[in-house]
Amino acid sequence: MRERRAGIREPVVAAYTPVTPLLQAEPRGGVTLNSVVMWHRYMSAFFDLISNNKLISSLTAAAILGLIAWIWRWRKDRRDVNAIYDFLGTSKSQTEFTFRSTEAIASHTGIDEGRVALLCAHHRKRIQRNEKEKQSWRLVE
Repeated sequence: MRERRAGIREPVVAAYTPVTPLLQAEPRGGVTLNSVVMWHRYMSAFFDLISNNKLISSLTAAAILGLIAWIWRWRKDRRDVNAIYDFLGTSKSQTEFTFRSTEAIASHTGIDEGRVALLCAHHRKRIQRNEKEKQSWRLVE
């Protein structure tokens, strides 16, 4: 620090001084300018690494494709399970049958019998298998 008149000390200002209060101030969204700058630096370094290394770029592409395939399968399973739930719910309220066969579920929902059996067996918390007839199902109450 250098001294100015009457013993008042004043900081020496460099050519570039970061505006730290502005960088650390939290706007409405909770994201600071500093966090955006840091995120940009990390992503830039990540993309540089991917573009300069064939092995890492191949592994990244495989991971992205695997994630997309997993999301696609999850959405398809969710859609089919919802169709099975809807059918079992309407069947329970409209007919006197307690359990419905895999063939009946498959014919009404348009889903393959093997897939119906697999999805019903996978969702044991909401769909129960008949103990006497292994290929019949009902919703758990």
